[in-house]
Amino acid sequence: KRVVYSATRNGVSEVATVYTVRFDGTGLRRLARGQYPTWAQSGGRIVFERPGSVHVVDRDGENVRKVAEVTGQYRANATISPDGETVLYTKSVRATEPGNGTVEWHEVDVDRARATCSRSTAAP
Repeated sequence: KRVVYSATRNGVSEVATVYTVRFDGTGLRRLARGQYPTWAQSGGRIVFERPGSVHVVDRDGENVRKVAEVTGQYRANATISPDGETVLYTKSVRATEPGNGTVEWHEVDVDRARATCSRSTAAP
């Protein structure tokens, strides 16, 4: 069994690196530059973020691909479905006046890289 995490060498880097490692600390594997990784329950794919984008990578570090652009925001809160086929992330829509901004939930079919807006809610 392995865990996925992200880390920086000096703690201040803008973009961290995503790694996997066995529970006993052996078998460290560097996957990609990025942060906030989440592993699909199936174990096949990992979703992670880079500034302004959401990416998916296979568990062995192969097939890194961008699945969404989320420019102008700090986090996309990306997560991946248990089967690794769908990514869900948020996209903030800036307010045109105080109090009317929204947060949109977007869904991406990983293999087709096609996004749809699932739901829009008013930001607090």
